[in-house]
Amino acid sequence: MSVEIDHVVVCVEDLQHNPLPIPSVGGGRHPGHGTENRLIPLGSSYIELVAVVDRQEAAESEFGSWVQARAGKEGADALCLRTSQIDAMDPRPMSRVRPDGVTLSWKLAGLKEAMTQNLPFFIQWNDMSLHPGRGEPSSTHKLDSVTFSGDRQRLLQLTGGVPRLSYVDGPPAIEFRIADS
Repeated sequence: MSVEIDHVVVCVEDLQHNPLPIPSVGGGRHPGHGTENRLIPLGSSYIELVAVVDRQEAAESEFGSWVQARAGKEGADALCLRTSQIDAMDPRPMSRVRPDGVTLSWKLAGLKEAMTQNLPFFIQWNDMSLHPGRGEPSSTHKLDSVTFSGDRQRLLQLTGGVPRLSYVDGPPAIEFRIADS
């Protein structure tokens, strides 16, 4: 299976507070989850800052509850890998509307395992020309590398080799490095 890094998820308490020194842009609401995101476009990948914006709705959603529990903790919270072969993984169709009214749609697989077992999850975009990494200010920065720690052998079996991604044994953690392009 061919995979590459799509985005890194960072749960935050407040979308107006960007923990990174790089500008973010509005992403949109996640219907049914009580969450909203802002994005840091980085070309072929991006950083997703996500926060709970409706506590009641989030409390009724596994994803919303997970974001609420993770918000404010140091470091990245999840890693999403892009593939063109997601149909073999029992994907779930998803969508959201950007602030400019454009609807983004994709298929997602493995999110529950990412939230409960510290594994990457997978995405396949329906239209790559609308990929969130392609927005501004992607021309000035790029996602240089990601290090995912956990059960290295299990991670390699799940994903194989992924450019710019390294796995190490150790306590669950995700570290990423952004560089000037």
